[in-house]
Amino acid sequence: MLWGTVENDGSDATNTLIDLITNSKFFSQLHAVLLDGNAFGGFNIVGLELLSRSLELPCLAVMRRQPDLAAIDTALQNFEEYERRKT
Repeated sequence: MLWGTVENDGSDATNTLIDLITNSKFFSQLHAVLLDGNAFGGFNIVGLELLSRSLELPCLAVMRRQPDLAAIDTALQNFEEYERRKT
């Protein structure tokens, strides 16, 4: 496990994870990255494709239950960068 900090509702989760993982002493031993969900600090969403390309590893996000996509879309409309965040 690795610990780091991200901005609440920010956009730094992917880059923070890339930095944490690549600077870890265990990086050379990794075969895959498994995340508990793909959003941290509220709506700070991890770009799994960018994370995977940057690390050259498979990256998976596992969720305990199906997210309410309509509610998420409604909440994302409160952000100035709605168009970027909804994808």
